[in-house]
Amino acid sequence: MSGAIPASPPPPAPQRTRHQTDKFDVRAFHHIEILCADAASAAGRFAAALGCAEVANSGQSTGNYGYASRVMASGECLFAFTAPYGPGAAPPAPPGDAAAAEAACPNPSLPPAAMRAFVEAHGMSVYAVGVHVTDAGQAFSLAVAQGAVAKAPPRTSAAGDCTVTRPPSFALLTLDAPSHLGPPT
Repeated sequence: MSGAIPASPPPPAPQRTRHQTDKFDVRAFHHIEILCADAASAAGRFAAALGCAEVANSGQSTGNYGYASRVMASGECLFAFTAPYGPGAAPPAPPGDAAAAEAACPNPSLPPAAMRAFVEAHGMSVYAVGVHVTDAGQAFSLAVAQGAVAKAPPRTSAAGDCTVTRPPSFALLTLDAPSHLGPPT
């Protein structure tokens, strides 16, 4: 994404633990992802209504031909507005070029066709709640062991600084679980 999210120190350690229910270390809420038909328009409405500022974006100008995303921040709250492009928006990435493939569709666990079907069925809706975890791989394994159905295995960013997993937590809402692998840059 261009306009990368500003680096910030890792969230503080959890303030509470529930040994009978907490299965992995949740550090803090990270983001809310809202699927919509027009990311720029929806993000603009939040900017006007809540005073949010755009901190990142992804789309055709950044090499992402699957969907457009605008990430807005209001204090520590991040809202990602994501809208799929229509079928055939651009040719697929060259075979064997992992960086180009990630740029062409940075979130392979949610292809544009699935986004379009979700938006057609539900309109503009929250699709995912992201929580920052200490270890995304461990969170994934424990969620699946507790009955979550895996959408995609954990994946590490091309820069190698973040691992993200997306085990679904409810029928229509998914849980994104990023963990940062090194100190913030």
